[in-house]
Amino acid sequence: DFLIAGGRIEPRVFHAPADLTRLKEKAIINCTGYGARALWRDESIVPVRRTSDGLPAIAAGRGDGLLDIRSASIANVPFRAGDTFVTSGTGGIYSPNIPVARVIRDARDIAIAQPEANPDGLDYALVQETFLPAPPASPADGEAEASNESEAPEEDSAGGNVSGAEGP
Repeated sequence: DFLIAGGRIEPRVFHAPADLTRLKEKAIINCTGYGARALWRDESIVPVRRTSDGLPAIAAGRGDGLLDIRSASIANVPFRAGDTFVTSGTGGIYSPNIPVARVIRDARDIAIAQPEANPDGLDYALVQETFLPAPPASPADGEAEASNESEAPEEDSAGGNVSGAEGP
């Protein structure tokens, strides 16, 4: 409908909020997703997923001790009281599967959730290293490993062949 009505999509790359001042358009649609964390220096955005079905979402602090949970993939998502969210590992900050929050009442689009942790009630905190997912293996890496494995038979501690293949 947007395109039929004469709208146009012009993807742009922004490196800093000041880049927006150079736009001639009077209205823009913010689709930065997890990139908003870096672009706007908003450390309160945490990529999460719903444990029941893997729905990707964003958890953001509200300033009142609760969190807003918003779907990162589709609009008009139903949230149910008791839905549990954990870190997704997306974005390279938090390791996957760290408990984040539980939805406190049924909602659509934006759910209010209770954090799983209460920092005020803790005697100590564990600081974890930044999570950096392993880069995907290139096809060339897989070919190199396969050729190395086929070159020499496996040996036991006495130097005998244990793979069943004939050695040199």
